[in-house]
Amino acid sequence: MRIAIYLLFLTLSATVAFADTQQEKKNIIFILADDMAYRDLSCLGQEHFATPNIDRLANEGRIFTNAYTGGPWCAPSRTSLLLGRNGMNFLPTRDEEGNVSFRPTVANILKKGGYSSCVLGKWHMSEGQDSWALKVKDHEDLCRKTNWSQMPWNRGFDVSRIGYRAGFDSRHGNPYFPQIIETGDYEHITIPENQHIDGKHIWKPNNYNEKAQFIDKNGHDATKLMYSETFYRKEAVKFMQERSESPFFLFYASPLVHSPIQTPDYSKFKDKESWPLVHKVYASMVEELDQSVGVLLDEVHALGLSKSTLIIFASDNGYSGYTVIKSMLPKDRRYEERRHNDDPIFQNKGEWCQSKFSTMNGGVIVPFIAWCPETVPAGTKTNRAINFCDFMATAAEIAGVELGPGETDGVSFLPLLEGRDASQKVRPSMIWPRSTSSFYNGLSVRDYNKNASPDERVIPNAALLDERWYAIDVNKSIYIFDTFKDPGMRNDISMERTDLLSKAKEAFASLPASEREYP
Repeated sequence: MRIAIYLLFLTLSATVAFADTQQEKKNIIFILADDMAYRDLSCLGQEHFATPNIDRLANEGRIFTNAYTGGPWCAPSRTSLLLGRNGMNFLPTRDEEGNVSFRPTVANILKKGGYSSCVLGKWHMSEGQDSWALKVKDHEDLCRKTNWSQMPWNRGFDVSRIGYRAGFDSRHGNPYFPQIIETGDYEHITIPENQHIDGKHIWKPNNYNEKAQFIDKNGHDATKLMYSETFYRKEAVKFMQERSESPFFLFYASPLVHSPIQTPDYSKFKDKESWPLVHKVYASMVEELDQSVGVLLDEVHALGLSKSTLIIFASDNGYSGYTVIKSMLPKDRRYEERRHNDDPIFQNKGEWCQSKFSTMNGGVIVPFIAWCPETVPAGTKTNRAINFCDFMATAAEIAGVELGPGETDGVSFLPLLEGRDASQKVRPSMIWPRSTSSFYNGLSVRDYNKNASPDERVIPNAALLDERWYAIDVNKSIYIFDTFKDPGMRNDISMERTDLLSKAKEAFASLPASEREYP
């Protein structure tokens, strides 16, 4: 009985820490990894490399084992997170004269609560038009192709340092040694050390010297270059120091561990003779991101803000399979099958079905960890389901900002942050319109319908029902899987659970024909 009373006291104390209006508003730091797999973290099972700082967040905070993104790849996931909306509602609004207005971001909402906001790293939004530029000749061409009203400095962020929003073959398609960092309309910071690294060079697989250091086209090693993560860490620390007297929101959107698979130095893993080069580099990339988490965590402590700061760590989509396919660019359909295979060395995919770009659960389930001493219960886990689009409602509640009707599709998960799982209502169905990424060629229909052609493929709509049951729509035939007992989605239970079948049909019926794809 004493133990039960003590646990109740801790829970009530946590509730007061977030909800008491007399307390100072919590700072919010959201660290978003790019393409990090669930099992890339040592706290979630990785044994071949280590993430001690992220593990510290987990040990001192709470792991959400049933967290989902708003989409199975970069753009819809990030758009859902920042807009608080699902894939059906990303499009901007238009007035009677046809003028377009992009929807408010979390930063816009938090500004109403007196927060200052900073975004560092990658900016990739999909709102009818993509903020990403796959092919640009130079910076002037990138500017010409940019709708500036879609950029973060025009959407509530007071400080923006964007180093990655251009594609594979341009000189700016370089996430790790960028030549420029964008800060405003036609404004940027030039990084002279990196002028001999363009988008083509960064994609070459063997840009390393005998010391396992990255080198540019002129042979300069990484010690003479500016690594993007080093830049973002310094900017993050600077922002926190300058804004420590008032509430702030820091969106640390690292490009790690997205391809190209490159790191400043893989010497720690150089002598792993049984590992291919791509594995040595990838392991170093994960540990680099972990170092960034350590820098931010240490600064929060140094500023005396640990009890007044919520840190969330997550990835933007499921397992990417980079170490299996070795290259981001597919040459044939076999690429698809390779990418869904678990890595034989790292075994970091997890047990879920398929991976990035897929609307099967392996494309949208991600690591998600929350930390705030004396508020988030330490060393705990919850299997209650949350979605990226829930972040806006949660942040608004923390900031004491009331959202208007229809301003978000999400649901605040503040009770889960506080360890009050029983107080959190069962979440309404999550729905993922079918992915339209050119890197995903769908499911084999024959796996579900023996009479289908061997070459017939479909990209399904998907839904999570009652936080547990995963439904997919394959050519208007619905299949349902118990993600708790069958995370690999191998055993269809739709015939036994007609109640869930009806619920799935209702969920998919909410998808207008014109909006069944990500814009």
